[in-house]
Amino acid sequence: MKTQTLPLLLVDVSNTFSKFAAVKNGKIQRPVRIETSKICEKSWTPPPQMRLAEKICIASVVPRATQVFYKLRPDAEFLSGTRSLPVQISYPHAAEIGADRLANAIALHKLGRFPAIALDFGTAITLDILDERGFYCGGVIAPGWQMMLSYLHEKTALLPRVRLTKQPDPIGKSTSAAICAGVHYGFIGLVRNILKHAISSLPRSPALIIATGGDSDWISREIPDIQYTDPLLTLRGIQIFAESLH
Repeated sequence: MKTQTLPLLLVDVSNTFSKFAAVKNGKIQRPVRIETSKICEKSWTPPPQMRLAEKICIASVVPRATQVFYKLRPDAEFLSGTRSLPVQISYPHAAEIGADRLANAIALHKLGRFPAIALDFGTAITLDILDERGFYCGGVIAPGWQMMLSYLHEKTALLPRVRLTKQPDPIGKSTSAAICAGVHYGFIGLVRNILKHAISSLPRSPALIIATGGDSDWISREIPDIQYTDPLLTLRGIQIFAESLH
């Protein structure tokens, strides 16, 4: 029996999780998530999609994982600022831009509404901007809420590691509740202020603000400027880049 191959596999390698998504008939299938730290272990067994895919396109921000994938599939295409991209870059050092940020910018550009902003909520917050011409012109990087929680625990003697409570009481009645209040409302305030200043720095108000990442749904409910969320935004950008190569 002939083994069925996949026309295209997209891989989004972030600091915490990596996503594998096949493309069939031009549509991104449901992604499979794997902890990125496991990919860097010698005992890791790659998913069958890695072997079955005719073509693979990867956006990675983890150099160790990049090397793993390169050894597994030397024919894979890697998204980076040194490649010819389907979006113009107005940025002094394009090679420094993270592959995930480039993917978001490419997906944003495809929508054709400028200026525009992509907010990606992962281990870190990344905000990437297309100017009124549709050129990628820069962005912002800030700590994500999980990073805030970890830092408080790791850099203090007594503060515990806690699970963030959505919509906590603004005045905590315990140490854990106080941490939740500080991180939740502080994080929302951080995002609002970053977005406010980014918007004000543009010649006119953005026509489009999209959020992506695992926490984008609940965060977007707190920030009216975000028009909608797209959990596949980064993968869409990788797909557009892959298709631009042919």
